[in-house]
Amino acid sequence: MTILPREDEWRRFFRNLRYVVVDELHYYGGLFGAHVALVMRRLRRICCAIGNDQVRFISCSATIANPVEHMQNLFGIDDVVLVDEDGSPSGRKEHVVWNPRLNDPDDPRQGRVSTITETSRIFRFLMDRGVRCIVFCKVRIFCELLMKQVRADLMEQGRGDVAQRVMAYRSGYSAADRRQIERDMFSGQLLGIVSTTALELGVDIGSLDAVLTVSFPYTLPGLRQQAGRAGRRQKDSLSMLVCGPFPLDQHFARNPAELWTAPFSKVAFDLGNPIVLEGHVQCAAKEMPIEAGDGQYFGDDLPRICAEQLVADDEGFWHANPSWGFNPAKLVSLRASEEGSYTVVDVTGGKTDVLEELETSRAIFTTYEGAVYHHQARTFVVKRMDHDAKIAHVQRATINYQTRSRDFTNVDPVDTLAAREIAGSSFAAAYGTIKIESVIFGYFKLDRRNNILDTVDVYSPSFVRSSHGMWVDVPARALEILVAKGFHLAGAIHAAEHAVLSLSPVVAMSTEGDIKTECKVSQAGLGYFYIK
Repeated sequence: MTILPREDEWRRFFRNLRYVVVDELHYYGGLFGAHVALVMRRLRRICCAIGNDQVRFISCSATIANPVEHMQNLFGIDDVVLVDEDGSPSGRKEHVVWNPRLNDPDDPRQGRVSTITETSRIFRFLMDRGVRCIVFCKVRIFCELLMKQVRADLMEQGRGDVAQRVMAYRSGYSAADRRQIERDMFSGQLLGIVSTTALELGVDIGSLDAVLTVSFPYTLPGLRQQAGRAGRRQKDSLSMLVCGPFPLDQHFARNPAELWTAPFSKVAFDLGNPIVLEGHVQCAAKEMPIEAGDGQYFGDDLPRICAEQLVADDEGFWHANPSWGFNPAKLVSLRASEEGSYTVVDVTGGKTDVLEELETSRAIFTTYEGAVYHHQARTFVVKRMDHDAKIAHVQRATINYQTRSRDFTNVDPVDTLAAREIAGSSFAAAYGTIKIESVIFGYFKLDRRNNILDTVDVYSPSFVRSSHGMWVDVPARALEILVAKGFHLAGAIHAAEHAVLSLSPVVAMSTEGDIKTECKVSQAGLGYFYIK
């Protein structure tokens, strides 16, 4: 965003550039991988244009099945040398799959002990014995709830000294807070840290003895990457997966060997994604005009994009469309996240301390007025939401309940860009622009067992954004079969939604989070099933 668009100011740097190092190669898959691959092609194009064709690319990854192919695709190069002999020092690692006990062994329907409660017990057991641990949680709220549980359990045991040596870590915290936590962990001041995947790679926090993973983290490479955070520098270590109640977790609890015998996954991305490709072509044209030979960087579809989206001059060069502004790179988000965020401010006792920043899409669902908000095991209540200034005012509180939003998200097609018949049927799948509107109309107060204590109504403005998606008609015959078998229609479509969501990465070269689904639950919406 700042270097490539200012090619003239960085020309000396580009001319003398020799090495580009991209660590954790497996991380660059799906939509994010496509964006990064095109950034690398823009970099290579600039370097070659000023006479530097000697740039060398170096990458590392411990969890990828197709390293040569993926590196070739990511950088657009053919000459790749693979080094696959591991000479790094490492100690012995014990792998454990831990399934929390049943609440009632005679009645499995009663479920299992809370994953958070069980993880807290194991975490405290290890720390009591001086074992330095990191706990990985899939989502932010689990990270904060586990941190609160651990602190409460330690204080109840009279171990306030240990409670002060445990911290939570996740994106959203201020950069200063994150750096301080990293320094404390690296120096040995902290015994334990509870983190999201923010610490899965890329940050050196020193030598760790144990890794606890709370619930299966979407992919096998993710689990293996987390396990690798402990046991470096020739020390023995422990890696433990604490299973949740989810079907995939319980599958691995019954078949634990699959976690370590299954082959590594292949990483892929779709470099021909027209939306992603056009944005980077506009960026490249702004950096230096596009010419005929640039197809080597941007593919065979470049002439069409130039003819339809760029502006030609009299000498046969193509320039960025003025509609993309002075710096098109500012309009291309590598992670496809929306612009803007909300600031969470602690106003307890007249303070105005900034706690963190939340993406708009996350803030809408977690910081509505009355919501219980957690930060570093401290509990707050949202007192006021200033949507104009995008500030959430929160206040410290001692309460014995949690909140869950009562919300509604509606997805509607706006414009059909393409349609294709479904093989073997008379129905079609459509693709186009969609409108997504979310509304928070209240929340539930919940006890520790998720029982509803109270229902509260709130007013919150709707959150509207646009995207691209596809939708299909559910055949009338399918609905008739569901009714005949006594299935709930919306529930059945919702189940199909989750099946498509789980299988889509295999077909669409996507990663977790690239594709989201929405199921119409109202009777009027039963004729449609959307993927947004």
